[in-house]
Amino acid sequence: MPPYEHVRLNARQLAARAVPWRELCGRCQATAFQHPAWALAMVMPGDRLRGHALLDGGQLVALLVLVEKGQAMRFAGFPFSDANELLAVDESAATALLRAAAEAHTLPLVLELLAPDGPTARLLRRADAGLEVRWTAAQPCPRLPAGAGPSNRLRKRFAAERRRAAVDLRCRQPDTADATDFVERRIALWAERGKRDGLRRAMEPFPALPEALGRACGELSRDGLCHIASLVVDGRCVAEDLYFGKRREPLLYTRRYEKNSSLSSPGMLLATAVRELPGVGEIDLGRGDESYKFRLGATADVRLTASVTRAGRHTRRSDGLLQPMP
Repeated sequence: MPPYEHVRLNARQLAARAVPWRELCGRCQATAFQHPAWALAMVMPGDRLRGHALLDGGQLVALLVLVEKGQAMRFAGFPFSDANELLAVDESAATALLRAAAEAHTLPLVLELLAPDGPTARLLRRADAGLEVRWTAAQPCPRLPAGAGPSNRLRKRFAAERRRAAVDLRCRQPDTADATDFVERRIALWAERGKRDGLRRAMEPFPALPEALGRACGELSRDGLCHIASLVVDGRCVAEDLYFGKRREPLLYTRRYEKNSSLSSPGMLLATAVRELPGVGEIDLGRGDESYKFRLGATADVRLTASVTRAGRHTRRSDGLLQPMP
């Protein structure tokens, strides 16, 4: 393993290194939630960012940005992220990064929402000799494979509604103001329905959430990592979906739709229309196993959570097997 230089960074130092951090994202199998635009914006009151950087000859080759939450060190952006991976150019750098971070903190590193077949989960299954890994949870995150779609019955119904109404699909990369407006309208709509979903609950300790999300979305859109798809009927927007990631493999983060639309299922019709766009491959439908995802043709999938500590410090090694929460 090369003699990497380990550097610990605070929030100000991380912000000053946003350019190499952003470049590292482009070199890794990263998600939009590891981008500096996301991690630096989604900081709740009282949070302190703790960065662990690895340098090889002065070049940034690995980065892990953490925040202390619930007696654990978690990915920055918790609890708003939907997918995570370590930022590292190769397995050697990722292993060295995990060792350094586990050594630096007495609290465990709780690495949430890892793709089972992703580079971080594969690395953790091999459990480096200096680390102890305990798999603690799995969360449903269905996927809509390329070519998949709703049943023929739903397809026919949607086709009939498209013929009956003047339906227009619009996709855009939002700026900060546009994204903030989307989030505010999304939260307001759910408030009218008397529902307290994740975003509404998060606003209680984090009232600046719409502005923070808007700022993150605006910055991510500059790298082509944030899109809003809208369904417009007779000149009125009746459904909107917010996506993160590249167009070829987007992640559906949150949605807004009107129940009093002339369409029977505006949200379903919008998702189906996005599925049919050229260049869109597999769609990650995000956290949760809501029934509409499977009506769209999704297949079941999960993301995993691993608790990582220095060997002998906190947990008993699990050999990569999924275990109940302690």
